[in-house]
Amino acid sequence: MIFIFVNILKQEYQLLHKMTLGKYMEGPSHNDGLWIAVFEIARRLNLSMNIQELKARYVNGS
Repeated sequence: MIFIFVNILKQEYQLLHKMTLGKYMEGPSHNDGLWIAVFEIARRLNLSMNIQELKARYVNGS
């Protein structure tokens, strides 16, 4: 059982290790991925953010 769990973690690590922050943040669960969480946190802190600008900066590796 532990062996299977370790193998799954290794596979996940290999996948994540090759990803950029931008690709990770895009995620499959929402149109704006995890960027929507960043936007919501910023909103609660009274900070203004533009998700499209963040995506362009980090997805494109700038």
